[in-house]
Amino acid sequence: MIKPVQVAVVILLLLPFAAQADEPTATAVPATTSAAPPVVTPPPTPVQAIQAVEPAKPSANAADVEPKKSSRDWFSFDGLLVVFNGFLVLTTVCTAWVSNKAANAAKKSAESLPKLERAYIFLKSAISLELTGLSDPHQDGKTHEYRVQYFFKNHGKTPAFITDWKIGGGYSPNIPSGDACSYGGELPAALVVSSDMETPPHEITFRVSGENLTKAKANDGRIFFRGTVGYQDIFGEPHETSFCSQWDFGEGRFVVTKADQLNYHT
Repeated sequence: MIKPVQVAVVILLLLPFAAQADEPTATAVPATTSAAPPVVTPPPTPVQAIQAVEPAKPSANAADVEPKKSSRDWFSFDGLLVVFNGFLVLTTVCTAWVSNKAANAAKKSAESLPKLERAYIFLKSAISLELTGLSDPHQDGKTHEYRVQYFFKNHGKTPAFITDWKIGGGYSPNIPSGDACSYGGELPAALVVSSDMETPPHEITFRVSGENLTKAKANDGRIFFRGTVGYQDIFGEPHETSFCSQWDFGEGRFVVTKADQLNYHT
């Protein structure tokens, strides 16, 4: 005995062929005078009736079913993701901070290099044999000459190129001004002074009256020796050193005058 299920299977297998047979073909059918026999549609089987009534069920493909995740799995994954992103942010911030600090240190090092390696010219010594051997100032009205021997020294780590210097001296009742330098000027050629080396000694002669010598001895004015020296360092930067000294009769030598506007260096 044929079961309804077997009938349904056979019908299902034959449906594609039936659909193909129902499609119109491109072959012309000759006209006939006889009428075509009526087509009798068989009643639906119980399986077909059930399938027609029941709604279509969604596909149960395993790939279309999204697996459920427990709250524990989500928490573990999200937690690791947050920690990892936080680590990346912290690493980026630290890297930027270290890079900025290194750049600032390199900039400061580059800026301080010329200051550390540049030349520094200062007055090394200034002596006067005439003033040293002067026990009592002249009290006459004559003008007397005295010589001052001086030289400079490079206290820097690199050579200096002296381009000019100006020297002034003599008696003054007050601290001399910058216009008191009446000797010297621009050199015909730069004088190179190596690191920790001194220039050859130079000598200049000044004139002072006996009356002014007496005043200087009584602390009514001073015998000054002042000047400026201009030079360049190996970086091509210009610099200037200004100095001012006064004769101390008690010590028998020139001492630095307390005047910042006349004793400076750039």
